[in-house]
Amino acid sequence: MNFLKEIIFRPAAIVWGAVTGGVGLVAFLGIDSQSSGYLKMLIVLCIALGSSTVALFVQAANLFARAKAPVRIRTVVSGDHFYQGTVVIILDKSNWIEPGQILTLVQSADEVQTPLALLRVETFTTERYPQCVLLVPLTTQDLAGYLADRSRWKSITVLSEIKAQYLEGVTNA
Repeated sequence: MNFLKEIIFRPAAIVWGAVTGGVGLVAFLGIDSQSSGYLKMLIVLCIALGSSTVALFVQAANLFARAKAPVRIRTVVSGDHFYQGTVVIILDKSNWIEPGQILTLVQSADEVQTPLALLRVETFTTERYPQCVLLVPLTTQDLAGYLADRSRWKSITVLSEIKAQYLEGVTNA
């Protein structure tokens, strides 16, 4: 459903607005009533196809930017009550993160990305920051202690990509 909403419905609304505006503009500029119906239909069709192409290119650029934008850590806390004994990671706001999504926590150093853990987006905070719990660690280090050091957060990002190798250890466990 998200695909339909992002790729079809949003550009369709833009195209509809452009077509109705274009038809109104054509009428205002004065294609006279002596013009054939084919010419009028061709003008409307050109406006519709042109605006749909522009709308789809804009939407594709937005989706590409959203899919490739890594997200940084905002804060790390140890879970209480419901999340007792787990690490809770609050991320910066992003428009591509959804509840239930699995994300990869990676550390980038010297142009090498090292996977640290798989995170599950549980919910959003009241300020709409994604709240994640540690699903599977991909390192032997104690991640709670490792992530407690705020100086490391600059090199740690969250990506939407999950490599098959990350899941091999999970399925074999």
